[in-house]
Amino acid sequence: RGPIQCYNCQNYGHTQSHCNAPARCVKCAENHRSHECNKDRTTPPKCCNCYKSHTANYTGCETRPSRRSPRTTSYSTPKLAHRLVSLIKELQELLKNEEVLRLLRGIIGETSQSQ
Repeated sequence: RGPIQCYNCQNYGHTQSHCNAPARCVKCAENHRSHECNKDRTTPPKCCNCYKSHTANYTGCETRPSRRSPRTTSYSTPKLAHRLVSLIKELQELLKNEEVLRLLRGIIGETSQSQ
């Protein structure tokens, strides 16, 4: 996936639900919403980010940020310990359910038979 791009102003890094900028058209770079655009197919598009002749959502635009790196969640030791305790409590609750136990026994049985 590429960087987040606002459908309202066509800038990167936020979405239209968090945008206070004036609307800019993805097709012609004018100050209106894209669905209100009257540009015909014979008129070349215009990017409102670089002003070249392509739409503002063109993946080859020089102003488009490089691909986002995936978020990595780093936990401190206390957070990891808290998460582990929460998972153990949740597992203990699940093991009280007879249907869950039956499913687990089936999975364990299938695994031991295939070895």
